[in-house]
Amino acid sequence: MIKKSGSAGPIVDYRALDLLSSYGWKSSNWAGYSRYAEPYYDSIGNIPNTRYELMRPFFHVHGEWIVPAVTGNPGSQVVIWVGIDGGEVSVGKPDSHNLLQIGTGAQVAYGTPPKYFCWWEKIEYPPGADRVDDTHIVEIESHPVFPGDLITAEVSLFDDFPGFGFPLLRWGTVSITNKTRNWSFQNTMPYYGPGETVEFIVEHATFSGAPAELANFGSVSFENCTINFDSPKFTVKDRGFMFNRQNKPIAVPSVPYSGGDGFTVVYPM
Repeated sequence: MIKKSGSAGPIVDYRALDLLSSYGWKSSNWAGYSRYAEPYYDSIGNIPNTRYELMRPFFHVHGEWIVPAVTGNPGSQVVIWVGIDGGEVSVGKPDSHNLLQIGTGAQVAYGTPPKYFCWWEKIEYPPGADRVDDTHIVEIESHPVFPGDLITAEVSLFDDFPGFGFPLLRWGTVSITNKTRNWSFQNTMPYYGPGETVEFIVEHATFSGAPAELANFGSVSFENCTINFDSPKFTVKDRGFMFNRQNKPIAVPSVPYSGGDGFTVVYPM
């Protein structure tokens, strides 16, 4: 069962951030858990003597969380999401310039209550393209989100092999459900990313190329997480923390829960 944001959870050892053995990576805009796997070549449908294609090691990611209430300076914000691809740099690999993600967000407003919303984004460098295609954050309108709402989100990749002599068609689906308010959203689109990383992330995004201030989200717990429909069995090497310009931690994930399928990210006070 999802823990309410701010409830007692695993102790976050953010006072020992210099002990990088406790963390697999660090970032100026991400905190959470990310995992990398090398793509590999295999035959279509594992049928011998057929054309070999680059297989995507990660094809499904799922996570659940309760939307936290936020505070902070006007304009500060936070986005919480699950996704596939985009995490290569965190493990020292070249950036694939691909990412398919979906989640919730919140922004502290000027003189009005904070704005809460759900969204998705696709960043892709399609085969043969000469530039990166980025939808930027697409807000999902008419699907309300409020603090305390229970959210489930997932990203799925699948291939369509139309037959010999035809190029392999590759697709991605983003899905999100607000179980508290009883609505669901799903969108399927072409997506040719390599599927080499999966992420469960708290992020402060960028606006006009500059990072926005991270809103104080208190804490948020990712639970019932799965990778390729199985328990991720998270390890501390999967986790990374977010730091600011003073190299101070501003969002820190806990060690994995005992079942290996969840964790809590805390905004250190």
